[in-house]
Amino acid sequence: MARRHYGFTLIEILVVIAIIGLFAGIIFAGLYNSRIKSANTFIQSEMDTLRAQATLYYENNGNTYGPAPSNCADGNLQPDMFDPTNPEGVQVQKILTAIITQLPNGSNTYIRCTSGGQTWMVQVQLKNNVGYWCVDDTGASKLEGSFATAGSTDCQ
Repeated sequence: MARRHYGFTLIEILVVIAIIGLFAGIIFAGLYNSRIKSANTFIQSEMDTLRAQATLYYENNGNTYGPAPSNCADGNLQPDMFDPTNPEGVQVQKILTAIITQLPNGSNTYIRCTSGGQTWMVQVQLKNNVGYWCVDDTGASKLEGSFATAGSTDCQ
């Protein structure tokens, strides 16, 4: 009399588990990359919004960015880069705060900015070391390969 075989062998179950694990690894790696790209896109978008808001600030405040050098030093981006007591300055403050929250641990060490009465520049290191996104008063908004030199007021 022949024995009937019910169920799966241990080898068959292990092979199925290994295949599922392989697929899960591929999916999770793709999700991680998508998350990084999404965060970088958010930073770039906020930086472009910052550039537009800074232009409004300039035009509505006597064609000056104000006495900001004490508030915005290299490697120390402050949310009050522009005067936070007027409406455009408040908007810039909100944008800068949103950018800072996307940086590792909300750290300012991944950002460089310089500012003066007539010029300004903000540069942020994108996640996963893909480069630095830079915006400035000339209208530049671009990816750069290295951090700007200290005191620079224009994107390279």
